[in-house]
Amino acid sequence: MKNLKQMKWVVLLVLAAMLTACGGGSSASEKTALSYVNDFLNEKDVDKKKKYVEDHVVEEAKPLLLMVAAAPMPENDQYKNAKAVETVDFNEDGQKGSLVLIQADDAKEVAVLIVDGKVMIGFGNKSNGEDNAQFAEIRKKFKAALPK
Repeated sequence: MKNLKQMKWVVLLVLAAMLTACGGGSSASEKTALSYVNDFLNEKDVDKKKKYVEDHVVEEAKPLLLMVAAAPMPENDQYKNAKAVETVDFNEDGQKGSLVLIQADDAKEVAVLIVDGKVMIGFGNKSNGEDNAQFAEIRKKFKAALPK
């Protein structure tokens, strides 16, 4: 009986390890998207933001995000307590990657497109004009509940 209990624990530990390895934890895309929010969007130091772009953004998006990097995000617009809540595959116009939905305090959301392990672009729900319309279209791809 004692051996059966020990074996039961071993099986549970193996199952837990398998779940973590198969996506039970954060995916690489989710980690990259959270890094984009925490280490780029929320970062106040312009030089750190520029370094982030050089290291973690796809080539074709670097010029745009370097312009964004030049202006730190105001404190009240930052994504506080950001969490990756859902990831979906992205495959449009020959571009393949992952879309990661990040939710934060104050009902803020940002959808981040990850291609080849790097950031392509992010669209937030607190944007204005065309960016907000694009976010609304992208948001339809996710099943996660809207933040409160």
